[in-house]
Amino acid sequence: GSNIFNLLVYLFVGLKAIYGAFGPGSLLKYTGMVVQMGNGVEKMFNTIREIFQNKRYLDDYFAYLDMENRAAEGSLPITDKIREDYEFEFCNVAFTYPGMEAPSLSGINCKLRKGEKVAIVGRNGSGKTSLSKVLAGIYRPMGGHVLYDGKDASCYGRDGFYKKFSLVQQNFARYRFTMRENIGIGMVSQIHNDNRLMESARAADIGEAVKRVGGLDTQLGREFDGAELSGGEWQKVAIARGLNRNADVIILDEPTSALDPLVEYDILTKFVAMTKGKTSVIISHRIGLGRFADRIIVMKGGSVAESGTHGELLAAGGEYARMWHKQAKWYE
Repeated sequence: GSNIFNLLVYLFVGLKAIYGAFGPGSLLKYTGMVVQMGNGVEKMFNTIREIFQNKRYLDDYFAYLDMENRAAEGSLPITDKIREDYEFEFCNVAFTYPGMEAPSLSGINCKLRKGEKVAIVGRNGSGKTSLSKVLAGIYRPMGGHVLYDGKDASCYGRDGFYKKFSLVQQNFARYRFTMRENIGIGMVSQIHNDNRLMESARAADIGEAVKRVGGLDTQLGREFDGAELSGGEWQKVAIARGLNRNADVIILDEPTSALDPLVEYDILTKFVAMTKGKTSVIISHRIGLGRFADRIIVMKGGSVAESGTHGELLAAGGEYARMWHKQAKWYE
């Protein structure tokens, strides 16, 4: 459309110049002015179109904010005594995603104790991630109960309960902030504690990258003329962010799936050392990660198929053993 408009302008002004209406200098002046005006009008209409287009997204966003929170809000506080000695217990827990007929979780019965390192393994779609989100209170069970310190988890205040957890997922956020803010977000009180931030960065194998880009106060993201990281380095930043939070329970949901196996081994070794005394859950379809855990929970079809140590499950010859032998070449 703009090209046709420009062609008509040049044609009209050119004919005027040929018939002596004005000289060559005026020709350039008039064509330049009209073309500039046309570009301005085009930009104005594009901006108006974008405003109406973005309004549709904003309407959805504000409609979401106006939705009533139908989740029951508990009032029990999480005391220091509970944090010193607690246990999570799944009692016949079931969960089905809205619009789905088949349940993602059914008949889940297991316990998670303070300081325990648990690996949740299984094939894709077996319910591993759903189980972790029910544990963290992101999803409410549609059947059964999740007990925390012997009481239903819904009895506790949501804000206090959520602060107990640090969840690192595969679809992590890449904040276009400084490296300091990327690692320290969620822990405002510690965001200027360089020693703590660098300890988390080194544990996630991102310490050298922090130095390479110029330190913790370096802006990240090309959108703001900052340093750009590789996909693997962004993933390590997300792991460092999860480790930096002073949470009682740390959940790593397939956190190292895109990393080299040797880097993965190094990160998880440091992770186990850094989370000593804390409860940690490692979710993966890679069976080898179970060797980092005190106990392994094997998921199959939304249910707990087996539970035990690496040696016990291999000796049992069940689902875990079958998956281990199929994946053994990865760890040879």
